Amino acid sequence: MRGFSLLPVGLAVVVAGSSGLAQAAQPPHAVTAPARVAAAEVLGRTLEKPEKLLAFLGLAPGAPVDDPKLLQARVDEALAALGYFVLEERFESAAPGDGGLRVHLRVEPARVVRHVSVHGNWPVFDDEIRRRLTLRPGSRLPPAAELPALLQHEAERVKDFLVRDGYFDGDVDVVVEPDGRPEWVNLDVLVHLGHWYRLTNIQVTGATVLGPSDFLKFFGSRKPWWLGRLRIEALRDDAHDAEVDYRERGYPAARVLPSFDPARDLDRRTGRTTLHVRVLEKARVEVRFVGNKHLPEKQLRDKLTLFTSGSYDEVELQESARELFRLYQSNGFLQARVDVARRRAGGVEDVTFTIDEGPELKVRAVEFVPEIGAAPLTADDKALRAVVATRPFPKLGAIGLGEGGFVTLLQLQQDAEKIVAWERARGFPDARARGELARDPAAFGRAGVLAADVASTTATAATSTCASTSTRAAARPSTPSRSTSAARTRSTPIK
Repeated sequence: MRGFSLLPVGLAVVVAGSSGLAQAAQPPHAVTAPARVAAAEVLGRTLEKPEKLLAFLGLAPGAPVDDPKLLQARVDEALAALGYFVLEERFESAAPGDGGLRVHLRVEPARVVRHVSVHGNWPVFDDEIRRRLTLRPGSRLPPAAELPALLQHEAERVKDFLVRDGYFDGDVDVVVEPDGRPEWVNLDVLVHLGHWYRLTNIQVTGATVLGPSDFLKFFGSRKPWWLGRLRIEALRDDAHDAEVDYRERGYPAARVLPSFDPARDLDRRTGRTTLHVRVLEKARVEVRFVGNKHLPEKQLRDKLTLFTSGSYDEVELQESARELFRLYQSNGFLQARVDVARRRAGGVEDVTFTIDEGPELKVRAVEFVPEIGAAPLTADDKALRAVVATRPFPKLGAIGLGEGGFVTLLQLQQDAEKIVAWERARGFPDARARGELARDPAAFGRAGVLAADVASTTATAATSTCASTSTRAAARPSTPSRSTSAARTRSTPIK
């Protein structure tokens, strides 16, 4: 009996072990890339017949399957492109004997916004409200579970705009309304503006030049009704106007910093509002010009960058000096020099621009000639003159009639570059250009004479040795204090 009882137990153990190995090697329901779709179903509301949608997705019964994961990714992408939200999906292999893939989908079509209407917003324009929304006509709404949070977010965006625009008691609701078909909706934006307030009081700290009444003129408004309301969005522009006033008074680095918090500064019971303004005046800058005989001080002051940039450090002072030098060059004073010095005395920064104007040089002639040893020009003077900006001084220029007559080194360089671009457009890709200035035409091509006489500049637009263009200008003094100049451009385009 014992021998007979051991045999079944031993066999049972062996059989159970064999069955366990078989299960580990081949699970009966594992996804092992079946060859075809055994069954598929799509539940939920669809805009097409379920059979037609499954066929489009490649899930018709018997459809080949290369890889279940790749198929699932393609199905998700196709449903999103068709405007469906996938609420539930399963891709499972069938039983080993079925040899197929079973697919279960539950979808919901996304609702699309057709129109956005705004109500209760007058005098604020509808477009001002619509611009603050992220939802536009054609936008898809999220699933129903996520929609309330999105609509609340849209309402908050509009409310933030109303607060910045001066409607501190505003309220907004965004409502979804059906529009004919289940997948079409309209958005109604219901706006309640509430009260608006005028600025009645200003508290200023750090200001010694301007008082509260002066700042009230900048930040307050004399416009009637709601047009004169306090607007947070306008405070930065008003502060800029106050800073411009400070710069005109000699404080280029002054900063005006307004601060308004409705919870702190708005008294809804009395309708009074208080604006806090902090001012950083910094040092006062006094600017003097020494040596300017031909250009008035106002014209020079308008070119100073220290008042436009709001800084008076060494870098900005040198930039202002360069702007003055460019101004003098553009008025015919090619040899002008501008130096700047600063001195601090107490709370005042004394800045002095010392100007050596030099002689006023007028363009006497403009010539276009080929380089020495190069072939003659293929373009005539009339065509080349239309390209460059340099012009001879007009005959009636002394009484303010006519244009041109002066040239700067920068303009001469730009003219050379224009000639190169023009020649290349004509089919001369290797054209080059350079420019020269001289008081005497005999000085053209003599670098030593040019350097000692007036100035010289070379503008090369290409390094090819096949072609070159040179621009030269010469000046001859007509009187000890006033002189004229001639400009010459040499060009050799080679195909």
